[in-house]
Amino acid sequence: MLRYLKTGLTGLTDEERDKLENYAEIWDIRGGKWLGKKPWAWRPDGQFGSLDPESDSALKELNSIRERVTAPLLALKNSKGRTGRDQAAAIYTFLEAIDLPRRLTDRAKALTDRGRAQKAEEYRQLWEILCAALDQCAVILAETDMELEEFGRVLKLVLSQYDVGAIPVSLDRVTAGDLPRVSGKGVKVLCLLGADDGQIPQVSPSAGLLTDEDRDLLAQKGLEAAPRVQEKLTREWTILYEGCTLPTEKLLVFYPAHGVQGEERRPSVLVSRLKSAFPALRTHLEGEEEFRFTAPLPALESGREAVWPLLDALPEYAPKVERLRCARGLARGSLSPAAVEALYGKRVPMSASRLDKYKSCHFSYFMQYGLKAKARKRAGFSAPEYGTFVHYVLEHVLAQGGAGLDRKGRRELIQGAVERYITEELGGLENQTPRFRYLFDRLLKTVAEVVENAAGELQKGDFVPVAFELGFGAGKDLPPITFTAGGVTVSLSGFVDRVDGWEKDGKLYLRVVDYKTGRKSFDWSDVCNG
Repeated sequence: MLRYLKTGLTGLTDEERDKLENYAEIWDIRGGKWLGKKPWAWRPDGQFGSLDPESDSALKELNSIRERVTAPLLALKNSKGRTGRDQAAAIYTFLEAIDLPRRLTDRAKALTDRGRAQKAEEYRQLWEILCAALDQCAVILAETDMELEEFGRVLKLVLSQYDVGAIPVSLDRVTAGDLPRVSGKGVKVLCLLGADDGQIPQVSPSAGLLTDEDRDLLAQKGLEAAPRVQEKLTREWTILYEGCTLPTEKLLVFYPAHGVQGEERRPSVLVSRLKSAFPALRTHLEGEEEFRFTAPLPALESGREAVWPLLDALPEYAPKVERLRCARGLARGSLSPAAVEALYGKRVPMSASRLDKYKSCHFSYFMQYGLKAKARKRAGFSAPEYGTFVHYVLEHVLAQGGAGLDRKGRRELIQGAVERYITEELGGLENQTPRFRYLFDRLLKTVAEVVENAAGELQKGDFVPVAFELGFGAGKDLPPITFTAGGVTVSLSGFVDRVDGWEKDGKLYLRVVDYKTGRKSFDWSDVCNG
């Protein structure tokens, strides 16, 4: 599906395609999940729980985009005919449904506007080639019943026999392509690239099921088989000879001295034959820098200031050189007040985790909370979701007096809290994968142990829980902690997992409890140093 979306022929914008891809990657959507009748119901941010208005709006947009993409695919999938003619007709109907002819024409026009006339000419041939291949399949296979996968292989084989090429569409143009496609008269200069021993002659493929002796025997019986290795080699040398004799003025043969990994490359036998035929030929070794400075763009990318005055004379490159000069003089600075306000606003929201992030790395804070950049990760019951689950169960069990019950009573409260969490936050386990259900079941034993530890600690002390998930901030139980400096107000808000109280001699003592379910380590020296 993602390969299909990225062809750019589905009618989606780049933004719509990226949204679909992100959602599919987050929730691991494959196969039937794309074409299922039920609309997608998972949160676009990969979190569990009920949908807020923003998530609901984003999800409706995703389902709308998905329907536009999958409607033609569903029609193709549900086509009833299974003969070769029926399947060819179904594919043609699908291509018409996605408006492929117009999209190919639009792409060819866009390539022409960008000056890529040869590529545009190749695109103009694709629709005719597709139709011709489908016609061949419909005529040859006709009423033959075929499985979809088998028909797909046949169609790919037919398409592989076509070659797309274009003659130079005007004078003074450079045409690039495989040597068999270079044809026509009046070629002044031919540049043959990659003439090393790994490319010319090409490495012969394996003989396959039949050996050359088997093919000779079949030929004697009047049965035509694929060419033998020797025949392929002879044909290749014929193509090389025709190509080398094609130019009227100059033939340039290039081969690399080293590969991309730095390994040594040797010239092919073609080079030695040319030297023996023309003893006066000399090999010229191109230096890397010398080669890069023969064209404007590589010279610009080299970063050498010596070429900047030359590039200034080219209208297309002069602005780019000026930007390079400006960038060369830039030093490390700080965000302007206007930029800070655009990123965070005049009232900067803060939390304990944000403060930790800011203290540990300013740049990380800027990327995460300023630019809102985050790595794409698949939805699952990872550490944050596990922590939320444990908090939920602890709150509901202890709030119902679970610390004062026996072990059996607490287990009943735990089971009830887990079932509510599955219903309210996960939307049930029916839509989850078997792996997810298995991992979730494994967590239940761990959660029960955590609850037992918390209950045992409360039973041995005089403190009792007085508040759970106590929020402080705008619209919460307690007001936010705010302070203003330099015209910017910082508002600290968040949640306290649990607050315990103990009354002694008419005085109330409070204890703030924060749950940590990960591998958090505590160091007394860190506490002493703030």
